[in-house]
Amino acid sequence: MHSVSTFALAIVDVYAEFLLKKKFTAKNVLSGNISIKDIKNYIDSLSKCVKQWFYIFNIQYSNHSDRIKEHIQKLERVGWGAFPPMIMAVFTKETNEDLIWNFLDACERFNFLVFAVSHRSSNTQNSNLYRKTREYYMGQLDIETITADIDFLTDGEDDENYYGWFDLERFKNHIKELFSKNDREGFYSWSGLRYFLYEYELYLQDNANMKVSWEDFNKRKKEDTIEHIYPQSPNDIYWKNRFGHLKPSEKRQYLNSLGNLLLLNRSKNSKLQNYDFDKKKCLLNKDGKEIGYYNGSYSEIEVSKHKEWTPDEIKKRGLLMLQFMEERWKFSFDNWNISKEDILFP
Repeated sequence: MHSVSTFALAIVDVYAEFLLKKKFTAKNVLSGNISIKDIKNYIDSLSKCVKQWFYIFNIQYSNHSDRIKEHIQKLERVGWGAFPPMIMAVFTKETNEDLIWNFLDACERFNFLVFAVSHRSSNTQNSNLYRKTREYYMGQLDIETITADIDFLTDGEDDENYYGWFDLERFKNHIKELFSKNDREGFYSWSGLRYFLYEYELYLQDNANMKVSWEDFNKRKKEDTIEHIYPQSPNDIYWKNRFGHLKPSEKRQYLNSLGNLLLLNRSKNSKLQNYDFDKKKCLLNKDGKEIGYYNGSYSEIEVSKHKEWTPDEIKKRGLLMLQFMEERWKFSFDNWNISKEDILFP
């Protein structure tokens, strides 16, 4: 994640040339084109912008609605990209919550699909977005137009071609590469995994009480927050009976496929991680307390409803999770002529 100071420098880059070379010039002062009122208006504008800039990174102190705050939090989780200057401008100028929400949704969607899914360079379209920020702030673009522009940058298309920066083929190739590298960790080493699993958890939560906070989930080590349901050390007879017929390369693929990765409510005992599936679902600990998936995160509870955990269950859950990805970020595997199976098991 970029620091706030980095974004501040970006704003300087966007506005410096206009302010110093076109607006506040010696020629304009001497000719009377710059007045005390102009300077006051600029200072007032700067004051408003600083206030909104603070709220972007401390959204809990703002007066925005919960749904606006929630979308700002999503952007913070997935990564800000080049959007903070633009968000600051929107917060300064707009009051219509529906328009603001649509705009923030477009920003979050761009960052997830372009960076986490398509694996693009982190500075993709930065200059373009900074330019659009200035045009919007100067009144040359309205918020509906800038929202549509972001959507077009994400997945612009015509009848035959896609030419937005979202590219599902790149995602397929990237996951394939992660499965073929020396560690062969597949989805487990995907940079977007933590954010995706947390969004899936929120989807399963469905307005119920929160079981996992992002702050707690994000600060814990990956091995303490994301578990392989079919374990990395499958020595129990349960796993040998259900996965023993597979080749070593196939076992590795199922191990690190999306459907086998589970967001945990709390860290599980390392010994429990390698138990059979029934014990993972519910087990009495040494204190006589029941622990396991059945009373964990909503993702754990969903998995605990399965009677068995086999290669078929891993595939079915992975397909459901990719269907969620389609619906949540509004794209279609079919439109790309890419099957979900090809993503899960490249």
